[in-house]
Amino acid sequence: MQVAIFKIVLAGENFCLRSGATTRRYCFSATRFVEAVDSKAAQERSIEIVRRQLAEDVTNEPSDSPTLYIDSVEELASYAGREDAGQGFRWAPMDEKAGSKNRFRRHGVQRLFLR
Repeated sequence: MQVAIFKIVLAGENFCLRSGATTRRYCFSATRFVEAVDSKAAQERSIEIVRRQLAEDVTNEPSDSPTLYIDSVEELASYAGREDAGQGFRWAPMDEKAGSKNRFRRHGVQRLFLR
């Protein structure tokens, strides 16, 4: 079975993170490059990677689950120029006045709850 390389852009919102004695809600954008047999498997793998990366940092209560979105999926010909890419997160505080608006989310192809 042939595997392909996919670029997955994810967006998250309502992530409670603690910094010192303060906890705030954040949204984020992240890009992950994964190998998979198809787009669906690539999306699932990228979600699992992000879940593992954030598992110890997220402090949400079970009734206040953060949300993860698949924003875009692109099949690539190679990793050329991307060997070290796709490890970090671009975080921003959520605007309390705007509710759960995530300034990073563009399309929200698929909405998933983190927990």
